[in-house]
Amino acid sequence: MIEFRHVVLAYAVVANVAGATDTWTTPYPGVRQLTRVNAGERVVALAVDLCARGVAVRATKSTEAMRTPSSFRALVGAQAAINGAPFQSGVPRGLALGDGEAWGVDDDQFGWFAAGPDRVAIDLPEHVLESPEGWMKQAVGGDHLLVDDGVAESAFGSAGCSTATARSAVGLSLDRQTLWLVAIEGGAATGKTCAEAAELLVELGAYDALALDGGASTSLSLESGLAVAPSGGAEAIVANHLAVIADGVGAPAACDLWMDEAIVDAAALSGTSSTDMNGDGKADLCARAAVGWRCYPSTGAGFGAAVATTALSDADGWNDESNRATIRVGDVTGDGRADLCARADAGVVCWPSTGTGWGTSIAGPLLSDATGWNAPEYFTTLRLSDVTGDGREDVCARGKDGLRCWPSTGAGFGEALLGPAWTDEAGWSAPDRYGTIRTGDVNGDGRQDVCGRGPDGMACALSTGDELTDLVAGPAWSDAAGFTDVRYWSTIRLVDLDGDGRADLCARTSSGIECSFSTGTGFGAPVVGPALTDASGWGDLDNATTLRFGDLDGDGRTDLCARANAGIRCWRWLGGAFGPSINGPSWSDAAGWDDLRNYPSIDLADLDGDGRADVCGRAPDGVRCARFNGTAFAAEIATGLLTDASGWAGAPYAGTLRFSGPRCAPKLEVCNGVDDDCDGVADDGPAGGGVPCTTIGLGICAAGVSACVSGKITCKPIGAAMDEVCNGLDDDCDGETDDGDPGGGDTCTLDAPPPCDSGHLHCSSGSVACTVDPPAAPEDADCDSLDDDCDGHTDEDFVGAIVACGVPPCDAVGVIVCVDGSTQVSCTPPDGAPCPTGTPCLADGVCQEGVCTPGGPKPGACDDGDSCTTDLCESGVGCSHAPVSGSCEDGDACTSGDSCSTGGCVAGAQVDCDDHNPCTHDACNSAVGCTYAPAAAACDDVDPCTETVCDEGSCEVSARTPGCCSAGTSCSGPDARCVDGECEPATCEPCDDDSACGAARCLSVAPGRACAVRCDSDAVCPLGTRCQPLPDGNACLPESGNCCGDDVEGACSPPEAHPELEWAEAEPDPAMGDDVGAAADLGTHEGDGIALADASSTHAGSPGGCGVGGRGEGEWLMLLAALALARRRRRFHARAAMRNMTVTTGPE
Repeated sequence: MIEFRHVVLAYAVVANVAGATDTWTTPYPGVRQLTRVNAGERVVALAVDLCARGVAVRATKSTEAMRTPSSFRALVGAQAAINGAPFQSGVPRGLALGDGEAWGVDDDQFGWFAAGPDRVAIDLPEHVLESPEGWMKQAVGGDHLLVDDGVAESAFGSAGCSTATARSAVGLSLDRQTLWLVAIEGGAATGKTCAEAAELLVELGAYDALALDGGASTSLSLESGLAVAPSGGAEAIVANHLAVIADGVGAPAACDLWMDEAIVDAAALSGTSSTDMNGDGKADLCARAAVGWRCYPSTGAGFGAAVATTALSDADGWNDESNRATIRVGDVTGDGRADLCARADAGVVCWPSTGTGWGTSIAGPLLSDATGWNAPEYFTTLRLSDVTGDGREDVCARGKDGLRCWPSTGAGFGEALLGPAWTDEAGWSAPDRYGTIRTGDVNGDGRQDVCGRGPDGMACALSTGDELTDLVAGPAWSDAAGFTDVRYWSTIRLVDLDGDGRADLCARTSSGIECSFSTGTGFGAPVVGPALTDASGWGDLDNATTLRFGDLDGDGRTDLCARANAGIRCWRWLGGAFGPSINGPSWSDAAGWDDLRNYPSIDLADLDGDGRADVCGRAPDGVRCARFNGTAFAAEIATGLLTDASGWAGAPYAGTLRFSGPRCAPKLEVCNGVDDDCDGVADDGPAGGGVPCTTIGLGICAAGVSACVSGKITCKPIGAAMDEVCNGLDDDCDGETDDGDPGGGDTCTLDAPPPCDSGHLHCSSGSVACTVDPPAAPEDADCDSLDDDCDGHTDEDFVGAIVACGVPPCDAVGVIVCVDGSTQVSCTPPDGAPCPTGTPCLADGVCQEGVCTPGGPKPGACDDGDSCTTDLCESGVGCSHAPVSGSCEDGDACTSGDSCSTGGCVAGAQVDCDDHNPCTHDACNSAVGCTYAPAAAACDDVDPCTETVCDEGSCEVSARTPGCCSAGTSCSGPDARCVDGECEPATCEPCDDDSACGAARCLSVAPGRACAVRCDSDAVCPLGTRCQPLPDGNACLPESGNCCGDDVEGACSPPEAHPELEWAEAEPDPAMGDDVGAAADLGTHEGDGIALADASSTHAGSPGGCGVGGRGEGEWLMLLAALALARRRRRFHARAAMRNMTVTTGPE
């Protein structure tokens, strides 16, 4: 709710009369009580804030008549009550209303006070009110008008007014928000005359006041008791009463906001805002209805059907003054159409105009209730103004910390720009400060600036596009000069009066209009305008607040209009001063235009788009307009829109009426039929004129220069048609250049061989030249170096035959060409290009001089996998495979010596798999070769002391003969030996076959037989060697390894090598654990005491003796298997029965 409590501080300005004692109290919420007592006076006055919470006014209904004020107060539950109008026979004189019920008698002698939900008023006695108006709900009549427009009346026609007596009165402040109830005690010593009562009301701050019944009827009753008693002493019974309810509960019931709306509208209607919602250059009529916002597009002579939206409806809470009073229109998107913006509870919202409606809402700055923006000193300062100069209007508003502007992006709003520090702390929360904030381009740079009034006068903050902090001083409309008065500060306007592109400052003072012109960096001395003085009645708010500025005559300068008591008056600015008054529509007091419902709606705007401002305003019968033709106003246009009868009388609706712009803001003149530079002439020297152009004409008539014609850039021709000449131009403007062969036809001679040496003159390429006559030959197709067709070229039409060169695939296509009158073949076969050979096993070839040179064979292309054939690749043939001889492998492990025969591999002899072991079955597997499976057969280990059997492929000892010694073992004595199981002297006996031993003798030892002589030494042959006879006849015993003779190293010699055989590392048998692998490695197994030499020390039998190392290959394979089993079974095979003996093996 808007509450301009500071507009008129009624009770705060009451002067203390000399000798009087004034006491102020606050008996009830929203009610201040003044009690003044001195020797000659006793007055009690109540200052009632009609806009305070819980305050209401109540008058008497007919059923409540004829009772004391105290009785009526108690009846209606009020906190205070005063007597009403004079009465006769129980019926009050003048208007009487109680809760809307009319029951008094109105005549020419009695004025009245009336109150409604959004309005209060005191009217003149001579106003005849035959029936109450719709807004009136409570009313009482009065005897005399004591104060009129702030002036105390001094002349009264009634003799009773000159007598000092008890008196009652009701008064209203200038802003209609303070109601005064005044009771003066009676008697010659304490009573007052009507003139004295009027002066008292003016002293208290009443702007209008009405005398109620006085004398014996005067009574002021409070809850606490009778504040003022009648002159007779006892409280009188009166016909009607006026009571005040002030319980602090609920919304105010009689808060008059019309004055507030007038002040707010005065600010909202200034600046650059426009209601041209469809961008056609004509101002449209817009307002808020209960169901939402609507605009009526201008037709030029009136307004069309409403373009409506449900935005801003009562249902959405927009009847709240802190919201609806912020409705602004302006182009925030920069498309030339007026958009709609307003402050909701959560912040500013804008709806862009589409020309036929409104688009999706755009969120603006968060000026929310929660952050305090519902206070009038903030939300009433909201403005739409282009402070960045980008053609889009921005949002500006003053908060407690100063003014800020939020630049429009077209789709939203950017970060706030810093404005002047017009803070609450600096006093800008007062209406005579924040109510003066205006916007306009002060320095003419295309950016809107902001101005406001401080205690010392006006100051303007110039926009840089990034901030508004550079202040320049304006006119000295200071507090000291009286500009705290709403009749002056509310008239401040920022307009470009002289049309120089810079906004000037104008306002009304007590002596009339004065304007100060902007210099761009300040303001000049004031220029006096029309004498709209207080003395001539212009101090009335229904006149003073109607100052409107607009360009009436379309000359680019701003003119002034205002409403006088008799109607609209206008003054044109003539360049150095205002001209004489021009009468406008008769919107007079007598016609009701002094009503607060009507005069705030008056504004100037261009209704018909002719560049001249027209005037429109809302009356009870609807909106009326009058167009200005440059010198005078035409007849009024009654639109019938926004009538009281259709619900538009209330402030929440009629107070939102907007009719403004488009105002002329000087800019670059363009060709559009509009006076863009505001100099009064449309399309004078517009951009786009004087530029060379081409017309729709032909030839030289097409050349032109651009010019503005009827609002459009048109190309005007600069040449005229003439006879055609040979110059490359269309001189006769027929669309043909040099048509008719101008200057041609005569014969001529050319410097060329016949037949090309004669011709005629012709116009060609803009000049006359000798052109050869058409030759007999139409073309030059011969290769003869002659110009047969006389075109200056020889043989140019020769066409040669197609020829080929090279051998496919290295061939090419050529052509026969004509060179200097002779034909030549032009054909180049490819060189270096790849070419296919046609033989799959050969790589691609390379073209060389038109022939394909093939590549070499492809690796592996002819491999048939047969080692008994050749694999050859022949060009043009492919792969060939001839038989070869030599060895081969047939893939059968049981054959050896395979050989090639007729291209195939023929198997050789079968492999001998006999291992000479009676304990194995010998066989051959073609995949793996020889195999040896254990056999159950008899065997002999050649030891007379043992009995043997075959066990798992080995000859094993099954029993030993008791007392029998083994061969080669020591019996007794150092030289004794065991022979055939018995100990004999150390004397060698003849062998069975002495020839095998030479000079030596034979001992029967196992295995086989060996020669030995008496040993003189116990030396031991090194591991890996065997014993053999020595030249001196000495020898070693092979089985024991003990050698005889001196040359032990000579006796012990290495075995015969088998280079074709190698040891292979055995894979472990899972059934035998790790032992087989260990045995296969031929290392020494600690647990068995059996040492196997590695592969490098294996032996075969040596000449000169039957040594141990002479075992065959099969026997040694069996020995390896036996050794692996020995680890597992912890036993020795018969062939390794001697513990700690060294076993040497042959290759496997």
